[in-house]
Amino acid sequence: MPLSTLQFNKIALEYENRQKMMRERLAKREDLIYEKVPVLKTIRHQIIGELTNIALCKMRKSETDEHTERLAFLRAEEEKLLSENAIDKRYFELEYVCPLCKDTGFVDDGKCSCFRQMEYRLLYDSSNLKYKIKDESFDNFSFAYYVSEETPRLLINAKRAYSVAREFSDNIINDKDGDVKNLFIYGSIGSGKTYLSHCIANELLKNGKELIYFSSIQLFNVISECTFDKEKSTMYSINDIYDVRVLIIDDLGTENTNDFVKSALFGCINERLIRGNSTIISANYSIKDIALRYDDRISSRIFGSYELLELFCPDIRVANRNNQKMKGGNEDE
Repeated sequence: MPLSTLQFNKIALEYENRQKMMRERLAKREDLIYEKVPVLKTIRHQIIGELTNIALCKMRKSETDEHTERLAFLRAEEEKLLSENAIDKRYFELEYVCPLCKDTGFVDDGKCSCFRQMEYRLLYDSSNLKYKIKDESFDNFSFAYYVSEETPRLLINAKRAYSVAREFSDNIINDKDGDVKNLFIYGSIGSGKTYLSHCIANELLKNGKELIYFSSIQLFNVISECTFDKEKSTMYSINDIYDVRVLIIDDLGTENTNDFVKSALFGCINERLIRGNSTIISANYSIKDIALRYDDRISSRIFGSYELLELFCPDIRVANRNNQKMKGGNEDE
């Protein structure tokens, strides 16, 4: 997803502020030096004058010898004064927050690394995940919740889901066109579906990859506003939703499913498939329930173009709360 005009303007303003700040710092340094050695200010102004005269002479194709000699004399006087007063000549040079791009945001081969870092921050902020995924990562994913002698399939499914999710993330990060392009994560309530999608999001955002995260209710509210209330200012457009490299739709089925929602969901899934972008959907519904709840067009797209990942176990959130109680902790922590 390209930066919106608002996002690009934010970055441009940041560079303007950087340049302004550095010019002000230079002016303060110069004032302190001129206060200490007033004659330096006169000499430096005369140097600028001679440089201007030389440029004008060259434009008029006239002799520059007189101004060149005068310039050499003034520069020698400047060097002498700087040396006598132990002043580093670099104090008169403009500094930069980023020396690579000189606070422009761009280098010869495109965007500077500092520009990309600001892009990353904006993508992180606009992904709806800033405060949700701080500690939710692949490294912190625990298989302990899926261990059951009665149902060994729980652990098998969890390990497969984890492995496929990591493969998906690696493909996006390395811009590889792998076999896993879309994920449908389903299973019981509290089985770790949202956590796994957060692990993917965390990994992608850490590596500067673009994504948008919505609960299903948020997604259809945004699509509704873009469709029926075009005068309203929203952070996203329909094209943003279609064009973003990775779209995460969490808790599909919690929305009020009606004809508009079905149409919007089909349009979103189908258009993103056409544009070659990746989508992650999580749902508490079984495959059979999805087929019953949504029309055949939607279920056929999901079953035909998505990797199906099943997660089942006792509610992890309940287990965590019980553990906290046993340890004397506050279950709201």
